[in-house]
Amino acid sequence: MAAAYGFALAKVSIHGIKAATAKIARGEYQRDFMDIIPRPPEFAALARAEEASIRADLVRLRETEASRLLCKSEPKNEEVKARIRELVASAKSSLTPSKEKVETAS
Repeated sequence: MAAAYGFALAKVSIHGIKAATAKIARGEYQRDFMDIIPRPPEFAALARAEEASIRADLVRLRETEASRLLCKSEPKNEEVKARIRELVASAKSSLTPSKEKVETAS
């Protein structure tokens, strides 16, 4: 039986196996027969899903870190700041109703 698990989990990372094992122990998977140990192909599928989730988290973390580094590396000059302030002011003025419009609506 151990050989079957070894064969099924041959290309799965240890992190995926550990995450799947922890979730099985905590009962976090919704299965019809949680009182028994999953068969090797089922356990391999669970471990691969956990591995994919871990990899997706790592990709998101790398992208977040890259965007933070990109934002830090750009020096902000006063022209850009002034242009942004003007845009914010014009957006605020267009979104707030004027007193004339409010009085005519009443």
